[in-house]
Amino acid sequence: MAECAHNQMSISCTGDAAIQLIIEPQEIKPGETITVRLVNRGEVDLLTGLPFYVQRRAGKEWVAVPWPKNSAFPLVGIPLPPGGSTKPQRWPIDGVDAQPGLYRVVKSARYEDPNHARPDVLLTAHARFRVRTG
Repeated sequence: MAECAHNQMSISCTGDAAIQLIIEPQEIKPGETITVRLVNRGEVDLLTGLPFYVQRRAGKEWVAVPWPKNSAFPLVGIPLPPGGSTKPQRWPIDGVDAQPGLYRVVKSARYEDPNHARPDVLLTAHARFRVRTG
């Protein structure tokens, strides 16, 4: 079974499947960017894609940070073997103004049992970062 622990770099797991979302750095100033990578920490092949979501803490809730109008992620399947990592993606992208506050990134991967002995499993990990005042 995959080892499951929770910390600043969130790990989500079930059975033999586990993902870890890594954000670097965990603190930025307006105008700077973070990079986001998803790592397969489990023992089975996973499938992920390019989309990830950013949320900003507003009181006790997480609120979606909108992407610029007319922006989109290509819908491609990215194989993620055990120990594998996605290529780094950056945020904010052009057209997004990151205001000071606490944020989190949310990204998912899917485990598809090749023998169809159990239903597909969707794993969703999130990790926090902070935008500080310039």
